[in-house]
Amino acid sequence: MADVTTIREGLATRLATITGLRAFAYIPDAVAVPCAIVGLPGIDYLQAMRSDTVRGEFPVRVLVSRASDRAGQGALLDYMDPTGINSVKAALDADNTLGGAASFAVLTSCKPPGVYAIGGVDYLGVEFLIDVMG
Repeated sequence: MADVTTIREGLATRLATITGLRAFAYIPDAVAVPCAIVGLPGIDYLQAMRSDTVRGEFPVRVLVSRASDRAGQGALLDYMDPTGINSVKAALDADNTLGGAASFAVLTSCKPPGVYAIGGVDYLGVEFLIDVMG
């Protein structure tokens, strides 16, 4: 049985393969950017089909500094790109089982970039939604 904690850790491990991106399998009180934070999922019990299976949509926020608006937006575009060395999608596609933590993980979408606060500090960021069956 895959559990939510194991899946979150698997997602963080995959995201950490992006050079320079710190990845958290939990929601931290403070961060150093750039970073990716795996949030708590919404779970779809009907789609899981079995009581020992988790099916959920895991939010992942990638945050960058707001010190330079142009540089920050450029960095987010690199993470949002479907291909490339900084692509979140490419990192997940390289091992969509998350090291065996899931049956599959698929990046389904990302929301428009916005401002997110962590520990009283505002960061520029984008939230990705990842469909996972564990």
